[in-house]
Amino acid sequence: MEVSLFQCLSKGSLSQLGESYNAAKKQFLSLERKFERDHEYRDLYRDFVNEYRRLGHMTKVSNPSASQFSFYLPHHGVLKLSSSTTKLRTVFNASAKTTSGCSLNDVLMVGPTIQCELISILLRFRKFQYVLAADIEKMYRMVWIDPSQRCLLRILWRDSPDEDIEVYELNTVTYGTSSAAFLAIRCLYQLGIEFEEVSPLVANIIKNHFYVDDVLTGGDTIEDTLSLANELCKVLKGGGFLLRKWVSNEPSILKEIESADNNGVVDIGCMENNKTLGMRWNGEGDHFFFSIGNQSSSKVTKRIVLSEISQIFDPLGLLSCCVILVKIFLRDLWLEKLDWDDALSQQLYTRYLQIRNDLRFLNNLKIDRKVICKNAKLVELHVFSDASSYALGSCVYIRTIDNHGNIFVKLLCAKSKVAPLKIQTVPRLELMAAVLAARLCEKVRQSMEIEFNSITFWTDSTIVLGWINTSPHLLQVFVANRVNSIQELTNIENWRHVRTQDNPADCVSRGMKPQELLEFEMYWSGPDWLRESIESWPEPLVVSRSNELPELKRVVVANTSTLDSEFIDLSRFSNLTRLERVIAYCIRFINNCRRKEDERLSSSLSCDEISHASLVLARLSQRQSFSEDLVTLSKQGQVSNKSKLIKLHPFLDENGLIRVGGRLNNSDYVYEKKHPIVLCSKHVFTRLLFAREHKRLLHAGPQLLLAVIRENYWPIAGRSLARKVFHQCVICFRNCPKEISPVMGDLPKRRVTPSPPFYVTGVDYAGPFLIKDRQGRGCRTSKAYIAVFVCFATRALHLELVSALTTEAFLATLKRFVGRRGKPAQMYSDNGTNFQGAYNELSKLANFLQNNANSIVEAIENKGISWSFIPASSPHFGGLWESGVRTVKYHLKRVAGNALLTFEDLSTLLIEIEAVLNSRPMSPLSCDPSDLTPLTPSHFLIGRPMESVPDRDYTAVPTNRLSHFQRIQQMKGHFWTRWSLEYISELQKRQKWTTQQGVLEANDLVLVKEDHLPPLQWLLGRIVEIHPGKDGVARVATIRIKQGTIRRSFTKICPLPKCIGSSNS
Repeated sequence: MEVSLFQCLSKGSLSQLGESYNAAKKQFLSLERKFERDHEYRDLYRDFVNEYRRLGHMTKVSNPSASQFSFYLPHHGVLKLSSSTTKLRTVFNASAKTTSGCSLNDVLMVGPTIQCELISILLRFRKFQYVLAADIEKMYRMVWIDPSQRCLLRILWRDSPDEDIEVYELNTVTYGTSSAAFLAIRCLYQLGIEFEEVSPLVANIIKNHFYVDDVLTGGDTIEDTLSLANELCKVLKGGGFLLRKWVSNEPSILKEIESADNNGVVDIGCMENNKTLGMRWNGEGDHFFFSIGNQSSSKVTKRIVLSEISQIFDPLGLLSCCVILVKIFLRDLWLEKLDWDDALSQQLYTRYLQIRNDLRFLNNLKIDRKVICKNAKLVELHVFSDASSYALGSCVYIRTIDNHGNIFVKLLCAKSKVAPLKIQTVPRLELMAAVLAARLCEKVRQSMEIEFNSITFWTDSTIVLGWINTSPHLLQVFVANRVNSIQELTNIENWRHVRTQDNPADCVSRGMKPQELLEFEMYWSGPDWLRESIESWPEPLVVSRSNELPELKRVVVANTSTLDSEFIDLSRFSNLTRLERVIAYCIRFINNCRRKEDERLSSSLSCDEISHASLVLARLSQRQSFSEDLVTLSKQGQVSNKSKLIKLHPFLDENGLIRVGGRLNNSDYVYEKKHPIVLCSKHVFTRLLFAREHKRLLHAGPQLLLAVIRENYWPIAGRSLARKVFHQCVICFRNCPKEISPVMGDLPKRRVTPSPPFYVTGVDYAGPFLIKDRQGRGCRTSKAYIAVFVCFATRALHLELVSALTTEAFLATLKRFVGRRGKPAQMYSDNGTNFQGAYNELSKLANFLQNNANSIVEAIENKGISWSFIPASSPHFGGLWESGVRTVKYHLKRVAGNALLTFEDLSTLLIEIEAVLNSRPMSPLSCDPSDLTPLTPSHFLIGRPMESVPDRDYTAVPTNRLSHFQRIQQMKGHFWTRWSLEYISELQKRQKWTTQQGVLEANDLVLVKEDHLPPLQWLLGRIVEIHPGKDGVARVATIRIKQGTIRRSFTKICPLPKCIGSSNS
């Protein structure tokens, strides 16, 4: 037997729980006082607790205070002496509030519903020939809780008031907690999942035929049903669940189950009176029945009415004819707006007494469980719907035909619904009933797991049939929405008409007293003709789709004529030549329609046709852009004084085009040049015209482009459009690309935080420089480089002469630097290959030190040097050391000139330059002679300027006369104070890149700038990711090119323009 461990589903922090021990103790002491008064109650309670301890379902806690969070469950018992198995049921109250006002159930999740609805299980239960019903013994207590969370399920108990109160933890799922039902059901459901391949039939029963711990299933033969029961028991027993209280409609099946499980595990219940999921089912007679108790109350209130009526539990709606009368009464009761304990009015009281007396007749009702005949060869579904001014109703029947041609019709389920308070027309109510029928049928079809041979819907409303056969877009909104739902759920060809007197749903919509329902055969078996052959059914009604149907939309038709109607969407075109040809073909089609067949044109377009199309486009552009000026010109011959065309003195030509009047009438130019066509620069036609001319002129500049355009057209604001087309042309842009510059970033924390000199260091190379191997004639020359180390905090420089640009040479230089300046915590550099190699070597060395030489590792404070690289091809990211390199070169060129120095001479010169640069003031000098000596990097290195005279030797002074260490510490503190006051404030200003010049986004097409290649050979790429800095401003992007992905700063990226609907892309 497997043990399933689950954790409670917590939706909040357990720290929300307060102290709960005292409340649980108070409840337990009250329980003990009840034990003194009722000894039978006490004995049952003790038996229950002893069983819990015997089965290991609760464990004594030796140290209750060890758990960080805990919850003590108050508990009490509820007696049910009529129960055949459990006469006392203990209730654990997980909703009891702690001192924080929060209970255990407040922090636990309920969990989703994973089992089928109750109506689905009962519908399937009615289709089997032989059925089984059972429940799982102690289902919740078969699922164990994870030990780490059992502290949330503590109770208090002692066998005698003379003993100390002890703390116990419940080890299993505990009813009363919010997540109990889901945890137990989920464990059961998991069994179904695990056995899907081994035993699909049993897995389907576990997942779809269980409602909590009750199972309702069956088969079509005794052998299949018995085999199913045995296999189900085996699978559940393997998961720790035991089935008991077996009930069946076939005694032989019960005998076999009893003989198969004769070890006392299976408890066969009494077959005469078994309650099946709230409905009573007699296994021997295989029928459902209801038991309505007699109620006697001196004062009838709303609370009492609701309590008594709630006894009628009818998930299948078999009593819908009677229940609808109760629903209508409840609606009228609620309209009175009485309080819960107010007495009913005399009228309502009289109605309710009549209803209550009539409900007793339901005790005489017996309904067959089985609805499908044996050896059925044809299974049909018939759904009836009807409505009245009071309610809506629908009922579903199963019609089966056996091998001998016998026809059986049984009521499967029904549903009723009170009509809305808002008054509706009867056809609308009938339509709502049809929707109710369609949804109920869909529920049955999904639940029964049967392939029906046919499904037929019946209604007595011809208007509803007309609506169902009408397209929803022709109907009013209320009707259209419901017709759309019906057409989605059903096939409209399956809807038929039935007379009202043959519609069993009529009694559901109007209601019927229980004593009348007992004798009303049509409700239980459908109309008589349904039990006959199809030839006896009502003739199909021919549904007319006439305009006389109610709720049809009114259709309003209005014919309007406008001069500027758009017969084509110009924004869909990106090429003017193609647009002109499309317009030319449209014009040819119109002309061909007016000509005789032998006069129609079918050849290629001529130049005149394309020119005419261009004029048509220009006219369309003017009608959309200068509509008011066109009207004014046609009526008055001139534009108004407020028009933006007033300076051009425009006029209308014979084609209705606005042309420039101008002042060139006396010139010898052609007509088109003297009087060009006026265009708006914002129109699509104008932009496409500029784009085409720009390409035709071999990507001419804005000045030439505008000059050529003005030979035939006069674009308003044409100079601006010419520049825009030029700058947005990709080809022109690639010949003269422009990068963007983001705003200068904030200084890194390392630059503005006090730290020892060279604790954070930047390094770069300068050179090469030619050196000679010795003095005199016949010397050989070689290349040398300068390694420049810069301190981030003090800007102090350290210069080293390097003989080669290799990783080994740099490592040797780094060793010399560390030997004199100390090991830095972090180093920054560009992406030089020598630096990358050094980084790799240092990483290997650090791993070696950490893993193989513990004695060396303990002797150093930092395990290796953290190395950071700036983005590739972005020297401005390393401006600190780039500035140092420039300054070193400045002094070196002025001192050495073109002279060839030896390695020793150049090293000496570099050290002297280092001393000079480290003596530079870090802040602006003051003209006041009384001010302090300017602060320099050398103050942080040796405590004084490099070029100053050495201080007096104090080694002979006794220690008690001079606190040397304190003096040194005071000097260092003084230098850092001046650093904070004088130097840091000078770093506030942004010397350049003060504004954001552009924004780059992911997926933008860009050119990657290469310093040694012409722009047309720069790589084309697409931005994959933007990397914003700590200030939220992005300065680096990852770009995907054809070779892979690279990372570049924005100063090396030129975004391509977003083109204006042209072929520039």
